[in-house]
Amino acid sequence: MSIHSVSRTLRAAIAATAMGCAGVLPALGQSLVATEAPLPDSARLALTLDSIRTAIGATGASAAIIFPGGKTWLGVSGEAWSGTPVTTATVFDAGSITKSYTAALVLRLVHEGVFALDDSLTRWFPGLPGGDGVTVKELLRQTSGLADYARHPGFLPEIRSKMAAPWPPEENLRFIGEPGFASGARWEYSNTNYLLLGLIAARATKRPYSQLLREYVLDLLLLTRTFVAGEDTVPQPRAHAFLDFTGDGKPDDLSAFVPDPALTRGAGGAGAVVATAADVATFTRAYYTGATVALELASTTWIERGDGWQYGFGVIAAPYDDDLLLGHLGNTAGQSAGVWHAQTAGVTVAILSNVHGVHMAEPVRALLRQAMISVRTGG
Repeated sequence: MSIHSVSRTLRAAIAATAMGCAGVLPALGQSLVATEAPLPDSARLALTLDSIRTAIGATGASAAIIFPGGKTWLGVSGEAWSGTPVTTATVFDAGSITKSYTAALVLRLVHEGVFALDDSLTRWFPGLPGGDGVTVKELLRQTSGLADYARHPGFLPEIRSKMAAPWPPEENLRFIGEPGFASGARWEYSNTNYLLLGLIAARATKRPYSQLLREYVLDLLLLTRTFVAGEDTVPQPRAHAFLDFTGDGKPDDLSAFVPDPALTRGAGGAGAVVATAADVATFTRAYYTGATVALELASTTWIERGDGWQYGFGVIAAPYDDDLLLGHLGNTAGQSAGVWHAQTAGVTVAILSNVHGVHMAEPVRALLRQAMISVRTGG
């Protein structure tokens, strides 16, 4: 099958990932319910991860749990690609979890005085549809009103035809339509907001987004297995993306035809991070506990999303029993990811997988439940 033939079959698949995290919520039954089975702690966690991978239909999955006090558990399940098991060094696409990284970078630059939260978007991008009056803060909070480039009717047809071609984030600016509402009026998820934040950071400093992310965030946390697709050379092992593009009901290896899709590379600050589960969990814990930027900036400027969850600066806040989960979800073509940090319990859980279009909120909560059992039982 040619790349162009593959591209034609990706329309529905890319449409789902381009809209953010609105994917398929798997049927979560008893297979994902944490158990008090009399097994060693690591074995219980491994079995839970295996059941999660099976339930969501992933070819492979990698997970990381950081417990209170810093103890870490790393688990893997399945294959990165045919015949090659996932290892703890395998990197996956983080999708829209990238938005948390971009928020942390932007807030570090604000702290350094490079620009301010109240600076206008037109300082760097004059003439964008709906850009007048939009501030950096509104981009961070997803309240700008700017249209999502991924929803433009011309975006998917063009990027499908150029999946293997160079597609820098600036290309997506052509697909920003008219704004949906006045800036600051309400919340609405738009990849455009974080695409622009990554580009603002680069323009304000005259340095690439990937270099800035490494200097201001990744090096601070000693994260050596985190990369930016399209700017960094992503080393192996890198999990292949799997989705059913032949229509036979079985996942196909997209990466065998398009090793690094333009959809990922072009996402920039909205979705181009590629990392291990351990790196994602470590970053998440640091950002959501104030280790990279002041917690008051990162996690407490909430706005209601309208679905029972709230949104801060690259952070989703979701109630969970007597706790509050802070995290983000991510989807790209053929890969799905999610991460939660339980604020009160002090447990952080990340799962990265190479399955298409899965809403990872509940799968990550399932592993979180098992991790909390481990904490209670002293496992």
